[in-house]
Amino acid sequence: MIEMLNRLVDAVERRLDGDLDVGALAREAGLTEYHVRRMFSALAGMPVSEYVRRRRMTVAAADVLRGDELLASPSGTATDRPRPSAARSEPSTACPPATPDATAALSAVNRTSGSA
Repeated sequence: MIEMLNRLVDAVERRLDGDLDVGALAREAGLTEYHVRRMFSALAGMPVSEYVRRRRMTVAAADVLRGDELLASPSGTATDRPRPSAARSEPSTACPPATPDATAALSAVNRTSGSA
């Protein structure tokens, strides 16, 4: 079961820059979307959507700390652009550990977005 979760997390990591279709992930795994959502939540301790949101925020915070220019669309979401993190040979299976700088950057983002 843990191996299945790791494969799902790898598939999510490969799709962080674009639209994520849980139904497509489920079909790849040979499961129903309902089962994937329930299993992911039970094993990861959060829904797929929350995991994706947190990972995208972590990647954005890392980009800010590196000094990368953030590109945003009129809707306020990041535009598709290549990132150094997307070129990794093997996707990460867990969120990277928070550093004091990353924590401060995420706190600043949360304060400005009103979701503190």
